[in-house]
Amino acid sequence: MNVVDIFELGTAFRREGKTEVSIEIWKKCTALDPNFSPVRLQLFNVYKSQGLLEMAKGELLAFMNCPLNGFTIDQLENAKKQLVELDRQLSPQPPQPPPAPAK
Repeated sequence: MNVVDIFELGTAFRREGKTEVSIEIWKKCTALDPNFSPVRLQLFNVYKSQGLLEMAKGELLAFMNCPLNGFTIDQLENAKKQLVELDRQLSPQPPQPPPAPAK
């Protein structure tokens, strides 16, 4: 089995709602080929949907650093925007004090 076959197997499990199984299979893809960008994007999406933002950010950065990932400039721009949004969510601004009462 090559990395594409393993990726597609993980995708089939994901379609069946077996997310944890698909994650384990996709991790095998990253072990075989850390630069296989489709798996990085899928892991990003799964981790983000589960609220695992640090893990999602790691996968998004790995995706963006994959050489020749085959995605368009628009998709990479979208990835950059998502990265900014993840950083915002991971580093929320402290609450502002309430305004002073009017005199």
